[in-house]
Amino acid sequence: ADVTPFLSQGNWYEGTFHEGNSLSGTRNVTFSGCVFLNCGQGVEAGYSASGTGDGPNALVDGCLFVSNMVGVRWGDNYGSGYSYNAAMEVRNSLILNSFYHDAFSGQWHPTQANAWIYQTTAKNSFGRPYFNVHDNLLSQPESLHHPANSAWNPANPAHSNSLAAFMPVPGSAVGVAISSYAPAQRDTAEYPGAFTVRLSTFSSQPVSVNWSLVGKLDPFGEAQSVLARGALSFAPGETLRAITAPVADAGNYGLIHVALTDAINAEVTGDAWFLKSPTPSPNVVARAAGGWRYRETRSDPPAAWKQLAFDDSSAAATEWLACTLPAGFGTFSGVSFGTTVNGGPATDRTKTLYFRRKFQVANLSAIESLTLRIRRDDGAIVWLNNNAVPIANSADPHPTGTIPMPATYATLAPTAADITSYHSFSVPVAKLVSGENILAIEVHQASITSSDLLLDCELIASYAAPFELHLTRAGGRPVLYWPEENATLEETTDFGAWTPIPGARSPLPLDLSVPKQFFRLRK
Repeated sequence: ADVTPFLSQGNWYEGTFHEGNSLSGTRNVTFSGCVFLNCGQGVEAGYSASGTGDGPNALVDGCLFVSNMVGVRWGDNYGSGYSYNAAMEVRNSLILNSFYHDAFSGQWHPTQANAWIYQTTAKNSFGRPYFNVHDNLLSQPESLHHPANSAWNPANPAHSNSLAAFMPVPGSAVGVAISSYAPAQRDTAEYPGAFTVRLSTFSSQPVSVNWSLVGKLDPFGEAQSVLARGALSFAPGETLRAITAPVADAGNYGLIHVALTDAINAEVTGDAWFLKSPTPSPNVVARAAGGWRYRETRSDPPAAWKQLAFDDSSAAATEWLACTLPAGFGTFSGVSFGTTVNGGPATDRTKTLYFRRKFQVANLSAIESLTLRIRRDDGAIVWLNNNAVPIANSADPHPTGTIPMPATYATLAPTAADITSYHSFSVPVAKLVSGENILAIEVHQASITSSDLLLDCELIASYAAPFELHLTRAGGRPVLYWPEENATLEETTDFGAWTPIPGARSPLPLDLSVPKQFFRLRK
């Protein structure tokens, strides 16, 4: 080789998304006493610098590969244009719950492009075996192509004890937790029904843990139900297990807690919590909802029709009819009309229809943003609380196409092109008022011979997380939780000084062995 060999000794490679070590070109590396845990691939000897050049050369001696997608791999799948003259020897190692494979490209085997195949006796141009796997313990042995290995048996003390040398503290307890990339605290409606339980690292000892699924309809009440329970066992070298526990109508619960208890040879380091969001529903005005009034009279409406005080429901207001969206006539993909309107004769359509809906805003100060989403055919002008400027003038091509203003009953809209999308408009929150509000919409046809008309819409709010600290109980333990992610939890025992709790995340189980505890949030 024309490069100096590199030695990686006693190193720990964990959680690399793709490869712990990917060798290519003329790299020559010896790995000795290393650990590869939870990687996409542990060690790969990939493509060469040329078809006749030496390398890459990899020697793996006395290493541990555990819970990787692929532990060790020869070759790559780049296809034509790449050469593969690598040599890889793997010996005296443990490859557990990780595959080991040869990967030949379509350049060498056109009928097996991107397929795993084995090389057993073939050698590269320097006379070295491409992939020589021998004298290892393998949890997925392949006796036909790599017979000089032994099958891993975690029940064999000689095998399980061989893991101890690789542990940070041989024979120690490991952490066990529910593993998730999602936030530690989620809404009950997001309960997934299945979980991965992971050990913090491999263990030379068998590990077991019980689990239970607790549900509370009222998060502050004492009543709770055990919805499911079970136990998990991890053999030495095994780091992943699964819980499957679906819950019907999970969003109806105020609290769901997936708890791990009674761990043996392990310490519980993380549960899963689901708490009903204390924020209001984002649907200020819901899509496909009732509560609307509409007018199909073929004339301009009364001047006050956009005002909250306008009476659209009295016995005298006979031209205003009850309505449920979607409203319209004709045929639209995926639309089942809540109200079918009278669009007028086929050769003389009603040019404009008018819609109104009152709605309540209980906590105006908590709303951070407001969005109108509307599906219409042909065009629509939307007003909020009789403001002088409409919150949307929606016609194709969206968003630049508009209905000429000021619009009257006789005003025609541009012909609609996109009638399947819900077009979004950002609405200033300042246009809302606390209490009762009025949303008014006029839908204009593009021609008096139009074959259809459609309106459906929704008004969606996003809310700031409430700055609140709550106390509840689950699994017999008191728990603090708070919605505001950026808040800092502080504690004191005598009110003399408040101290931030390092790393505190919601929800936080409390330690009852402390006689006096006081908590507060700060941001």
